[in-house]
Amino acid sequence: MKKMTKVKYNVGGVMVETDNSVPNKFRVLRMAMDNWSKKNRNLSIDSPEGRKYGEDADRYNKLKELFEYHKPDFIKKRHMVEVNDLFKRYNT
Repeated sequence: MKKMTKVKYNVGGVMVETDNSVPNKFRVLRMAMDNWSKKNRNLSIDSPEGRKYGEDADRYNKLKELFEYHKPDFIKKRHMVEVNDLFKRYNT
């Protein structure tokens, strides 16, 4: 039986402890993106940051669907790098 290691993430000043599974990584990324949008709620949707957030939210949904409904063999390293980049962008 494979032992899942616990990983701690600091999302908006709140420590989130989770196993390192893909669904939980997406849950933490969604929390980070939601936290960013709440902190920046006064940004106009037409601002560069607002547009980027909209594009990234769409990309998040597509990546989540890819990870949920396709075989792990189909998932490439570039997809994981993209998820990590999103997390870095919104968890600052």
